[in-house]
Amino acid sequence: MKSLTFRWKLTLFIVLICGVSLSLAFVGLYIYDVRQSNLEVQRRIGSSRQLLVDSLTSILEQNPDATDLPLSLVAPDPQVAAAAVFSKDGKLLAQFIRPGVREIIPPAQRISGLMSTERAVIWSPIIPPNAPTIRNDS
Repeated sequence: MKSLTFRWKLTLFIVLICGVSLSLAFVGLYIYDVRQSNLEVQRRIGSSRQLLVDSLTSILEQNPDATDLPLSLVAPDPQVAAAAVFSKDGKLLAQFIRPGVREIIPPAQRISGLMSTERAVIWSPIIPPNAPTIRNDS
């Protein structure tokens, strides 16, 4: 490095700075793309969830133990591999598993959602729009 002229040292320094800047730009672009992709998947799953909840609410109001629920409404969304409806006591009422997909419906949970890099599991209660709200005035 000492045998290089000032001109070559300056050229190498500029190339190094450009390489680091370009690398940082690519990393930033990758992070932005992954984040946008995750937001799009969450939006699509949220709209499918809302469609399912809206259609199941009236059916479950009339018969809370109905087992002939139209879970295939989520079939057009390729992001949804499976869907299930559980009763309040945790009994499986209905399930949908996309044909050709090996998926297992986990037992009922009390969590609202779980998101990882490979999959999202979203638990959502089906509450009628005219149901009384529970307030905690402590």
